[in-house]
Amino acid sequence: MNYRHNEKEAIAMIQKYLRQLSYHDPQIPNVAIDGIWENNTSHAVRNFQRKYELPQTGTVDFNTWELLKQKYDESIDKHSPIVRIEFFPVNPENYSFGIGNEGWQIGVLQHIIGELSKSYPFDAVEINEKYDLPTSNAIMDFQKIHGITPTGRVDRNTWNNLANSYNIMHYNTVE
Repeated sequence: MNYRHNEKEAIAMIQKYLRQLSYHDPQIPNVAIDGIWENNTSHAVRNFQRKYELPQTGTVDFNTWELLKQKYDESIDKHSPIVRIEFFPVNPENYSFGIGNEGWQIGVLQHIIGELSKSYPFDAVEINEKYDLPTSNAIMDFQKIHGITPTGRVDRNTWNNLANSYNIMHYNTVE
C-alpha cells in the first residue's frame, strides 16, 4: 500500500474543504489544492480552528476533520448552483406541447404557469396534466408579453422563456 499517496489525497481533501469555505468566509484564507502540507494550509487550518473555537494547532485532528467536513457540506448545500431539470423533449426536432397533450410534463408546465401568475397578468391554471384551453390561453398571454408569436403552444423558445422567467422569480438566475 502506498501510504504517501493516501496522505497526499487526504491533504488535498482538507485543502479542497478549506478552499470552498474561503470563497464565502474571509476569515479562511484560500489555499492551493496540491496535496502538499505547507504553511498556507497550516495557517488556514488554524484560522478555521480559531473561528470554531477548537485548539489552534494548525493540524487536523478528528474533531477538526469532522467539523471541517460538516462546514464544507453546509457550504456546498448553501452555495452550489441550482441544478436545471431537463425535461423538454429534444426529439423530434421542432417538438411542441399543445391542446390535447397529457402527462407529467404538462403538470410541470401548469405549475410554472401558476407560479408566474403571481407576477404576470394571467391566471393560474389547474394542475391536471392535460394541456387544455386555460393552459393554452395562459401560454398565449405569456408569449405576447415576451414578444413571441402567440400560438398557445409551447416550443423550445417558449419553454426557455418560461424557464428563465421562473428561475429569475425563484432563484435570481437565468439559464
